[in-house]
Amino acid sequence: MSEQPKRVQNTQSEFSDVLKQIQESRQKNDSYIELLKRYEISPKIIETQSEYEHFLTVTESLLSKRNERTEAEIALFMLLVKLIRDYEEKTYSFQEWINTKPHEFLQHLMEARELKQIELVKATGLNKGLVSAMLSGKREISKAQAKKLGEYFNVSPENLAKQPHQPGFATGKFPWRSHSTVSRPAQPSESE
Repeated sequence: MSEQPKRVQNTQSEFSDVLKQIQESRQKNDSYIELLKRYEISPKIIETQSEYEHFLTVTESLLSKRNERTEAEIALFMLLVKLIRDYEEKTYSFQEWINTKPHEFLQHLMEARELKQIELVKATGLNKGLVSAMLSGKREISKAQAKKLGEYFNVSPENLAKQPHQPGFATGKFPWRSHSTVSRPAQPSESE
């Protein structure tokens, strides 16, 4: 008789353990669902600029938590990064920009972010007049400037400065030289 109660106790204990695991699993799923509700987000392919911006905002919020993210937050973060990357590759495909002049590409980047010239000046530390001349196409973007702009917009600097396969090299007008007739050093200072 004493053996029967032990077996029942063991079975009840195992059953309790299984119930705890089920509850923990539900809590994890519930926390993921609650997370989606809290951020007002539906995990789906990004189709519009406003969805993209919302996903970016949520991702930045999760990113700021660093080592304090829950499993649900980590899962959501990883999903959003993938969805954002897919949207950016589809929307901001650089293949279509290969023959675009660097100043037009810069204009596009600013328009996509609804960024004003003065905001770009403040964010990059570039001179206001210089930015104006670059945006109008009156001055080419130097390597140093392309590096700063590339870091700010998270694009390759090569997309912002003329490359050998683009018009301009045949004429000897290199991106690190000014169009003016005044002689200048081959490499501008880093502050430009």
